[in-house]
Amino acid sequence: WFNGAGAFSVATPPEIPSVQAPWLTPANTFWYYNTVPPYQSGRRYLVVAKPIDRAGNEMTGANITVGVNSNTFSYDSSSATAYLAQPATGPYNAATLTNITGTATDDFSGVQVVMMQIRDITQGATYWNGTDFVNSVTTVDVAIAGSTVSSVNPSFSTFTYSVGALVTKLRSGSRYTINVRGRDVAQNIDQTGTTWTIL
Repeated sequence: WFNGAGAFSVATPPEIPSVQAPWLTPANTFWYYNTVPPYQSGRRYLVVAKPIDRAGNEMTGANITVGVNSNTFSYDSSSATAYLAQPATGPYNAATLTNITGTATDDFSGVQVVMMQIRDITQGATYWNGTDFVNSVTTVDVAIAGSTVSSVNPSFSTFTYSVGALVTKLRSGSRYTINVRGRDVAQNIDQTGTTWTIL
């Protein structure tokens, strides 16, 4: 339990006063607590709000209701990771460039989506937006197949992006990079990702 002094301990939960002072009334029912505990990534937490009236009566455990005066939440500060499997670095044409595939994993909340960026490095700052190449930095969200948490599925989740529309917009003689980054359910994004170059 959080002890109100910057640490968690196994001791009996202390009664940490809210910032709202000194007493709530029928016309003044809002309270808050603004000290952030030292949360650790990959853990789940229980928060219980226990009222005490001026006569000293306090709510007992039998009256604690999840979703009313208690809630649980997960804390995840580690990003998901995506890996590009196909295509590998090398030359391709419309017939040999098959679907873009790879894997993704996350250690806790699960992979939400893979963010893919395809750039025409011959043209410069030109990026694929899902239908055409445009002159602005753009990513395309690619859906995840199967389990999103690596601890449930040790072989990782997979993703597949169809290149049917893409190959019609590729320019002969140009070079392209493909970068994939994972975004998890907690909205942590891999800052680097995996990048391969195709010709």
